[in-house]
Amino acid sequence: MLKRMNPFQNFRAVLIVTLLAFATGCSWFNFGRNDNSNTQVRESLEVPPDLARPAGTDLSAATDARKPVTASSIPAGTAPGSAPATAPAESRVRLERDGAQRWLVVQGDPKRVWSEVRDYYLRNKIKLTTDNVDTGIIETEWMTRPVKADSAVGKFFSWFRSTGMRDRYRVRVEAGRQPGTSEVFVSHQALEEVIASGGGVQVVHTEWQPAASDPLMEAEMLSTLMTQLGLDKKQAESQLLASTSERVQLVKEGLLLTEQDLDSAWRRVGQALDRAAVRTEDRDRTAGIFYVHYSPRGGSEKGNVLTDWLMTDRATDGKKEGPQESYQVALSSTARGTVIGIRDVAGKPDTGKAAKELLELLYLQLR
Repeated sequence: MLKRMNPFQNFRAVLIVTLLAFATGCSWFNFGRNDNSNTQVRESLEVPPDLARPAGTDLSAATDARKPVTASSIPAGTAPGSAPATAPAESRVRLERDGAQRWLVVQGDPKRVWSEVRDYYLRNKIKLTTDNVDTGIIETEWMTRPVKADSAVGKFFSWFRSTGMRDRYRVRVEAGRQPGTSEVFVSHQALEEVIASGGGVQVVHTEWQPAASDPLMEAEMLSTLMTQLGLDKKQAESQLLASTSERVQLVKEGLLLTEQDLDSAWRRVGQALDRAAVRTEDRDRTAGIFYVHYSPRGGSEKGNVLTDWLMTDRATDGKKEGPQESYQVALSSTARGTVIGIRDVAGKPDTGKAAKELLELLYLQLR
C-alpha cells in the first residue's frame, strides 16, 4: 500500500527540481558565453590606397587612460598641467575703492558687461524698471526687505513679520579709464514705512518715506555681481575691504572733497547722483560736468529736502513738485582738492533755492 506524501515533502521535491533546472538552464540559453565564440574582432580598418591617413590621427598613438601620465608622455612644447589660453577670472574683474565708494573694473566692452549684469537680475526673476543699454543704466523695482532669521522657528515666523523697508538697486555701467575695460557702479536706495496719521481707535494710515542708503548692501550686491562676472564667492568676499569715507566740506563755491583728485571725485559724485535719484541726462568727463534735471520741492511746506526723491511709485498726498529744471554739476580741481559747484544751463553759478537743495542733497550723500 502506497504511503501518502505529506505537503512538506512535496514542496521540497519541487524546490530541488527547480534548482536543478535553473543550474542547467544557463548552458541551454547560452548565458555563459565564453571567448570561444565564432565572432571575430576586426583588427583595424584598412585605408584605401587613394586616401592618405591624416597626420596625428593614429588611434594607436592615443594614451591609455589606465596608464599614469609621465613627463615623457607629454608632447613637446606642452607645459604639464597647462590649461586653455583664457584669462583668469581674477584678471578680468577687480574691485576698486575710494573712501567708502566701491566699484568694479571689468575687462570687456560696456555693452557686453551690461548684458552680463542684466542676465543676473533676469535669471533671479528680479523685475527691472529701467534697462537701457545705451545709457548703461539698470534699475530694479522696489523689493520688500526680508526678515533675517537664523533658526528654523525664526524663519517660520518671519512670514508673519515685516521689516517695514523696501530696497531697490541702480547699476551704472560705463567705459573705464583704461582701454578695453568697463566700470560698474551700484547704488542702493531705501524706503521706510512710517505712520502718517491715525492711532488709537482710528484707522492707521502709513506711507513710504525715503531712508538712508546702506553701503553694506551695496557691497553685498557688488560681491554678487563679481561672482556673476567670473569670480568665485571666496575671491569676491576677500576683495570687499572695509573703508572710510573721505571728508566733504561746505565752501563758498559749493562743496570741497578734500585731497581728492578729479577722477576720484567724478566717480563719487556720479554715484551720489544715482543714490539721490537725480536724473542725469548727459555727462562730459573731460570737462567734469554732469548735466542733470532736478525737481525742486513745490509749495511752502517746511520739511526735509529728501522727502520727494525716490517717491516715483506712490501718491504725493497733495504735495506739488515744481517744474523740472536743468542744471550743471561742475567739478573743478584745486590745490585743496576737488570743488563741486551748481551751475545753470548757461554755465553760470546758480545760487537759487533749487540749486541749494541739489547741493544739500549731494552733501548728504558724500559726507
